[in-house]
Amino acid sequence: MSFYLKPPKGETNLHMLLECVQQRITCYNNLQNDIDFRDIDTFEYLIEDSILDRTSHFIFRLGVLRQLLPKQIFVQNELKLLHQRLICYEKNDFEHLLKNINRQLKDCIRSEISKQLSDYYWTLFYTISRMLEKGYLSHVHKMHANVNKEDSSCNEGYSIQVPFQYCSRLIAARKVNLKNGFAIVDCYQWKEILPAFFESYLQIILKEMKYSRNVRNTLSDYRILGCLEKIRNHFSTRDAISFETISLKDLKKESLFFPLCMKTMYDSLKLNHRLTHNERFSLSLFLKDIGLSLDDSIEFWKREYVKKQSSCSKCIHSWQDNEKKYIYGIRHLYGLEGSRKKYSAKSCNELQTAELRINCGGGCPFVSYDDDCLRSVLKKSLRGFDDDIEVLSLKEKKIPAYLVNCSVNVIRKY
Repeated sequence: MSFYLKPPKGETNLHMLLECVQQRITCYNNLQNDIDFRDIDTFEYLIEDSILDRTSHFIFRLGVLRQLLPKQIFVQNELKLLHQRLICYEKNDFEHLLKNINRQLKDCIRSEISKQLSDYYWTLFYTISRMLEKGYLSHVHKMHANVNKEDSSCNEGYSIQVPFQYCSRLIAARKVNLKNGFAIVDCYQWKEILPAFFESYLQIILKEMKYSRNVRNTLSDYRILGCLEKIRNHFSTRDAISFETISLKDLKKESLFFPLCMKTMYDSLKLNHRLTHNERFSLSLFLKDIGLSLDDSIEFWKREYVKKQSSCSKCIHSWQDNEKKYIYGIRHLYGLEGSRKKYSAKSCNELQTAELRINCGGGCPFVSYDDDCLRSVLKKSLRGFDDDIEVLSLKEKKIPAYLVNCSVNVIRKY
C-alpha cells in the first residue's frame, strides 16, 4: 500500500503510460462492482508502490484537477483499493509499510510546503511512530488481527489520539469519541487509522496541486493530455454527476476557469443581460453540473433578467413579465418539473458538431469562430499575455486542434 506521498521518477514510454491508466480504470470498475481484489486477473501496472502504480495515481489526480473525473469517485475508489491491500497484509508487511511511509515523510517534511501540508505530515509522522511501538503492534496483531472483525470489549488502553480534522469519516459514522479536539481511535480500529489519514491527504494535496507550477507544466504536455483524454472518455458519460458545489457568491471568481465556450456565454450575459435560448439552455446545464444549487441558479438568472437588455440583445423578454416561465424552465432542467428527465450539460463533441444558425450561439469558439474573432476572444480571456495567440490548424495535430487549444486555454489561466 502506498500513500503516494512522492511523485514517480524515471522514464516510461507512452504505450505503457496509456496502459497503466487503462488498468486503473478497469480496477475502478471492479471495485465499483465489489469484485474482490484477489479475484482480479492481472494488474501488472498496479503492483503496490511501483513506478507505474504511482504514475497512474498521479495522472488520475490531474484528471480530478481538470474536472474530467469527479473527486468523490477518485477518493472513494482509492480508499477501496487501499482497503483491499490492507486485507492482504501480514504483520511484517504492515510494519514495513509504516516504516516506508515514515521514511518518505522525512523527505516531504524537508521540502518547502504550505503550513496545512506541513501540519498533516508531522501529525501522520507522530501517529505512525506511535503505531510502530512494539507494544502497540504486538497487541493489535495478537488481539485484533482480523480487519473485518471488531472487538470493542478490549480495554488494555492501546488507543491513539488523532486530531479530529483527519478523522472526519470516523466521526461522521460515530465510530470514535472526541476529547479536547482529538478523536480517540481504539486499538481494535487500528486499520481504520490509515484510510482516515489517506482520505484527508487526498483532499489536502488536490488543493495544493491546483496552484503548483509543476502541475501546470505537466498539463501542457500533449502526452499527458492523451492520458487525460482516456479518463475523460470513460468518466464523462451521461450518468456522470457533479459531487462538488459552487455558491453564487463565488461564481464570478470561478468563471475565470470556465472553458471558453461557457466563459463566452457568461461574459455575454453579464454584458447584455440576455442570452439566446440555446445559450441559456447550455449555460444553465453547465452551472448545474458544476454544482450551482437550484436556488442559486434562479437568483443568478433573475439578477440579469430584471435588468434592461442592451441594444445588442434581440431578446425582449424580462424577468418581471415572465418570472413563472423562467422559474419553471430552470426547475425543469434540474429534473423537478415536467417529465422530470435527468439533463446533463452538452458534451464537447455536441458543442463542436452543432449546426448553428445565424445569431443562435452556444457552440464551441475553437470550431465556429474565425481566426481573428477567436484571437480577440482569447486575448480577453487570457489577460496579461501580450504574445500573439496561435490558432492551431486542424491538420497539424493528430489530436483535434480544438481539444489542444481548449486545454491550453484552461492551463494558461492557472
